[in-house]
Amino acid sequence: IFCNNGSSPSLKHVTITGNTAYNGGGVFCYNYSNPRLTDVTISGNAANNSGGGFYGNVSDVKLTNVTITGNTSGAGGGLHFWNPSNADFTNVVISGNAASTGGGIYCGNTFSDQSFANVTITGNTADYYGGMYLYTSSPTVVNSIIWDNGSEPIYIDNADPIFSFSDIEGGWAGIGNINSDPLFTDPGNGDFSLQEGSPCVDSGDPNIWYNDLDGSPSDMGVTGGLNALPNFISHDFGDVSAFGSDKQFTLYNYRESTITISEVNFNTSSFTTNTTFPLIIEPLAAGIITIEANNSSFGIVQDEMELVSPDLPDGISVSLSVTGTEENPLSSASPAPP
Repeated sequence: IFCNNGSSPSLKHVTITGNTAYNGGGVFCYNYSNPRLTDVTISGNAANNSGGGFYGNVSDVKLTNVTITGNTSGAGGGLHFWNPSNADFTNVVISGNAASTGGGIYCGNTFSDQSFANVTITGNTADYYGGMYLYTSSPTVVNSIIWDNGSEPIYIDNADPIFSFSDIEGGWAGIGNINSDPLFTDPGNGDFSLQEGSPCVDSGDPNIWYNDLDGSPSDMGVTGGLNALPNFISHDFGDVSAFGSDKQFTLYNYRESTITISEVNFNTSSFTTNTTFPLIIEPLAAGIITIEANNSSFGIVQDEMELVSPDLPDGISVSLSVTGTEENPLSSASPAPP
């Protein structure tokens, strides 16, 4: 698959296998091409140079419920990112890939930040750095497993990655990190679920947005998490005058069943919504709630939007703040990532 000059397809339920190229044996993305891949398998592809499974150059990508396995290249057997390229990985397996450098993933010269949540990187091989090669790339890695990728699993140069609540072979500094055999069920046959007694069970980030489907704290690795991804979990509207301000909260449903949001609740009059409920989010689709902020109270107001849903954990919410003012707003604010 070749994506160039802003081509940004959405791929669902696709298998990409047995292809060859100079860069990006399975998928090649260049020049502001920003694809979204959901329930996709990229396997058995080869690149002579970089990115056996996937190659991204000045492109942002979102991968959810994706398996990248058995690919080969010179750099980045599974994936290779070059030049500013952001990427969000959620419930992704990167396994059994091979390269000279960066067997699982190679991020070089990117000066950008990747996000990994509930990702399993295992069984990858390379002459140098079997798991992750990070040059000027500072990903945030949470609830993930990096295990059995050779004696040098991670390489860092001019980068400041953040690892938390993850199982990393050899150990890694960070909140909640462990260094223990994850006890995969059957890794030789691609089953990276966790055996009973695995140290990765219920050991993920305690933030409710990372909970497992059964309501328990997140497991580390690909089998953990809600399979529901918000575009933000906190937002500061900044200064808001009588003109008001609004922000769209988007929840992506990566499950095979619907998510129903019955209603949302606020604690103050500074926030409202004009969205109609119940809001039903179909599988592999997104639901949008428009949050409206006003200046009914002057000064800083902190609140939350509670999502009432039989399909989400009780009490799950989005943190909100606004500064009510009589004047026109002089600044805008950005959402905080989950």
